[in-house]
Amino acid sequence: MHDVIKFISENLYKGRQCLAIFLDLAKAFDTVPVPILLEKLERLGVRGKQLDLFKSYMKNRLQSVKISNHRSSDLPVTYGVPQGSILGPTLFTIYINDLCQMKLISGKSICYADDTVLLFAEGDWKKTFEAAQNSFNTIQRWLCSNKLTLNAEKTKYLTFSICDVTQPGNAFSLLAHSCILKNPSSLTSCRCPLLERVEVVRYLGILLDKNLSFEHHIQHLKNRIRNLIYVFKNLRHVVQPYLLKQVYLALCESLLTYCISCWGGALKTHMVSLERAQRALLKVSTFKPFQYPTILLYNNCQLLTVRQLFVLNVIKKQHQSINYDPDKIKCKRRKDIVIQSSFKLNTKFIKIYFCFLGPYLYNKVNKIVHIYSMNRQE
Repeated sequence: MHDVIKFISENLYKGRQCLAIFLDLAKAFDTVPVPILLEKLERLGVRGKQLDLFKSYMKNRLQSVKISNHRSSDLPVTYGVPQGSILGPTLFTIYINDLCQMKLISGKSICYADDTVLLFAEGDWKKTFEAAQNSFNTIQRWLCSNKLTLNAEKTKYLTFSICDVTQPGNAFSLLAHSCILKNPSSLTSCRCPLLERVEVVRYLGILLDKNLSFEHHIQHLKNRIRNLIYVFKNLRHVVQPYLLKQVYLALCESLLTYCISCWGGALKTHMVSLERAQRALLKVSTFKPFQYPTILLYNNCQLLTVRQLFVLNVIKKQHQSINYDPDKIKCKRRKDIVIQSSFKLNTKFIKIYFCFLGPYLYNKVNKIVHIYSMNRQE
């Protein structure tokens, strides 16, 4: 998710036109050909007894259907990776790994299991759509040769811009060319379906909007937090405070901290509703009145606000990506540990994203707490 947002935010900041295609594969896990998967495993270096183990795991599998007391005869399963196990997503990732290594025109592909997004950026919308269409055609050829089917109806694309004025309008479109697989010369006269252009799309549990403001995601998250108030209103009468806090961490804070380093820097006008929802839930859980002071509320509960959770997770994320260098500790004059990208801060747009806030917050906190030395390995 960080890679997706970094690509979009940095290209928008540079004044480029950005577009993302979110692929949907029809029954992705169920249509993987076992022979091709075994060939890819062998090319990766899985050979000998290890490869025999995978062969015995995926071959000679049978399936049947049972309704009440009636059971059909067994039929062999020659396609698909077994689902419900740790190996299922891993094997599918190995199978689709070639897709991630393909070089796209003015873009890149990012995959997480069967959730794949194609990102493109160019100087104007015409070049962006041309690069996206050409690369999308290449991806379709790869999917066909690997026996995977694209669901054109559920495949969406999103055009990103800082403001609505710079949106491309209806002058451009993308097509899911199925004709290129049979007759490549028929691209100009084909009747292939158009990809649907949307203003908001869900990717890896995050709602991305065309302005990358995360307004829709925050509103969706606010509604989920407020729906928990009824649960805690009943639970507070029968559960001890320490156990109630554990339930809060599991049900509420887990929602707030999911990818918060990506969306937590959103504008205050969007975040204030989520902060109010969090405070409302805590007041109900602890029998506090509506006008109870906010500072005392968080101190008594020993919990962090949404903004504090954002800062904490940004610093932790940045800390994990830094390699320890003892020369930086020996330097008498305290310098910035993380070299920050040279953003011209004449616009507030880039200030809300991790690519700017990560180095900025880490350097600022490190001058006070000296957290960089914690990366040292004894």
